[in-house]
Amino acid sequence: THHPHSALRGQTRHTPTLTPTTNPTPDTGAVKLVLGEYGTADDLRAEPLERRAPGAGEVEIRVRAAGLNFRDVLIMLGMMREHYADAYGLDRAADVPLGFECAGVVAAVGAGVTGLAVGDPVIAMAEGGFADFVTVGAGQVAALPAGLTMAEGATVPLAFLTAHYALTRLAGLRAGERVLIHAASGGVGGAAVQIALALGAEVFATASASKHDAVRALGVAHVFDSRSTSFADEVAAATGGQGVDVVLNSLNGEFIPAGLSVLAKDGRFVEMGKLGIWSPERMRRERPDAGYFPFDLGDDAELDATLLPGLFEELGAMFAAGRLRPLPVTVFPRARAAQAYTHMQHTRHTGKVVLTFDQRVELSGRGSYLVTGGLGGLGLQVARRLAEQGAGHLVLA
Repeated sequence: THHPHSALRGQTRHTPTLTPTTNPTPDTGAVKLVLGEYGTADDLRAEPLERRAPGAGEVEIRVRAAGLNFRDVLIMLGMMREHYADAYGLDRAADVPLGFECAGVVAAVGAGVTGLAVGDPVIAMAEGGFADFVTVGAGQVAALPAGLTMAEGATVPLAFLTAHYALTRLAGLRAGERVLIHAASGGVGGAAVQIALALGAEVFATASASKHDAVRALGVAHVFDSRSTSFADEVAAATGGQGVDVVLNSLNGEFIPAGLSVLAKDGRFVEMGKLGIWSPERMRRERPDAGYFPFDLGDDAELDATLLPGLFEELGAMFAAGRLRPLPVTVFPRARAAQAYTHMQHTRHTGKVVLTFDQRVELSGRGSYLVTGGLGGLGLQVARRLAEQGAGHLVLA
């Protein structure tokens, strides 16, 4: 409490401490992150990875960054233990693949793959993405949107694919319609806000009170509290009792009937949740007029081989046109994976949490970089190199 470098910010005291990190990467060979036991992120560790050469129609990616999702947190807490045991026969936590999306460079391509070559920067929807290398079907891979860093690219696959699929393929959201988006400061929520606004819809959103300004900065005029069902009365008041045409839901319990209460007649209720969701039969009993779309993009994508490539192509065009922009990113190196999990579990982030699998500093055209001793011979050489590699702003001290 009397550390000379402690600081007080509001009611929170900050004191520097030493904390343990994830087991260090072995000196030789590729590695992957595994969970030793369910229940705590402290049991995350790095283990040797057995690389798999790509077969026909597959691509091997050297992972540079990987997005952390709430599904990863649910796995860590053991809340999906039965699912993986029943569906895949995976009884041990260490056997469950971690990570579902990544960004990196193509390391190898299998027979029949076109449009991708070794060395191409890419993004991918990839189970087991918390590893130095991952092999996936070429249809799950797309070019890294121009101007995005690897960390920013790792936020695109699940968040933007999920939001785009939900709003355009399932809900059929159209210009002029109203949509309620829950958890709009998070990954899928933030992506959904951008996509809905790009489609010309009027957005109503919920988020925790501390993140309301961040959601308003996206261009949302109607922002309500995601921790209380009071949003239902506020949405009803803001719409003159007409409600919204689409609800993009990620909350459970009492929030489901609260969301249905503001869904207009013949509206569409798109369910992204995994735990505590309603069955189609119950939804028909409660709201026979409403379209109900519970989904898991991974399962739906397996049913239609053209789905992901089509979604990726549309998103790439929207990024290229400036209609979409990358989500805010909180970056943790792989050695601090446990802290990244805890950060997400406590919902401290806005946008996405990303793990980096590379010790190199990734430079951004929007970033600022301080070079101390920057006017000396070595400092000027470093500054020149930073500029050549894409650093947006340099500060030489």
